Amino acid sequence: MSDVSYTADEPESQPAEETPDVAAETPAETPDVVEGTVDETDSQEQPVDDDDVELEVDGDKYRVPKKLESAFLRNRDYTEKTQAIAEERKVIQAEREATMQRARDQETFMEDISTVRALEANLKEYGQIDWNTLARNDPQRALELQIQHQQLREAHSNKIAELDNKVRTHVATQEQQEAAETAKTIEVLTKPDPKIGWPGYSPAHMTKLAEVAEKELGVTKADLKRIRSPQAIKILNLSLLGLQSLKTAQTARAKPVVKAQPAQQVRGIGAAVNRDPNKLPIDEWVKQERIRMAKKIQQP
Repeated sequence: MSDVSYTADEPESQPAEETPDVAAETPAETPDVVEGTVDETDSQEQPVDDDDVELEVDGDKYRVPKKLESAFLRNRDYTEKTQAIAEERKVIQAEREATMQRARDQETFMEDISTVRALEANLKEYGQIDWNTLARNDPQRALELQIQHQQLREAHSNKIAELDNKVRTHVATQEQQEAAETAKTIEVLTKPDPKIGWPGYSPAHMTKLAEVAEKELGVTKADLKRIRSPQAIKILNLSLLGLQSLKTAQTARAKPVVKAQPAQQVRGIGAAVNRDPNKLPIDEWVKQERIRMAKKIQQP
């Protein structure tokens, strides 16, 4: 028995025709790239985050997250305070060196002054000699003493000139140092500091500060002139500001507060007063009723 197939006979398969690979033969098209062009999405300005804040550092402005603002401000305050302390140390060091130099100069002056006084004491002894009598009795001795006397006079004159030159040099050096210190102090004070009420250096403000300090605290202008520390001057200014605020507050408390009272209506003499007859006392009602009846009778 032959096998039965329930499917139609399929034709013999033919080999598939080969088609050219279009993708292989056609090169892929790539967009032309022109140098210097920027994608529109990149060229668009990025939106500014509302949480960002703008800070200025060394003259340049930057946008930083707001939560970092306090850290930046603390760092800036720390830098400013460090610089102020460094400047203060320089001023203190300069003052210390100047003080030590003045002490050395004073010591040298004292030694020279002692030498001058000793020479003057010796010269005084020569002034008590009777030169005429000594020349008659002992010419040789008189000649020796005259030579010594002349040498002492020359030594005294030379020492006086040397001391005078040292004093002049000391004064000139001190003036130069004071001028340099004053210039440094002014340079530091020129920048205003609103946090402590310092408006910045100006001759007018320093004059006013000296006047108020002398009036309120007894600080003379000479004492103020000797202050070389910028921080000390700012502290003095801050103290005077506090004193003025205290006086203003005390004056405000001392003045009594007068409340405005409503103006009272003053009635003229004989002015009629409208009052409810039902609320009058009996005697007052009788009086008013008699007046009313009398006026009524007098009417025609």
